[in-house]
Amino acid sequence: MKLLEAFDCKIDGLFLHEATTMVRIDAMEFLLARYDDELEVDVVDSEGRKTIHVAAREGHTRVIQFCIAMEETLIAWIRRGGPHSTTRHGRGT
Repeated sequence: MKLLEAFDCKIDGLFLHEATTMVRIDAMEFLLARYDDELEVDVVDSEGRKTIHVAAREGHTRVIQFCIAMEETLIAWIRRGGPHSTTRHGRGT
């Protein structure tokens, strides 16, 4: 990740897809912590799949559980008002 940053590469939600295929929850946590404001977690790949779909297709139950927990956290954050009660990561309230 640091190498990508050094060369000013755009970090997007598809990195979450790659971390999913490798069952790298630590990388997913890093991406979400480091790029929280600019990372769209609902991005779809060329086949129209979100991160959780990739995890399901690969049979990665730990990643599916992580995605569900991430979604529940986001929903709770939005219900609490989030910053200025706006949308986050491309989702509406």
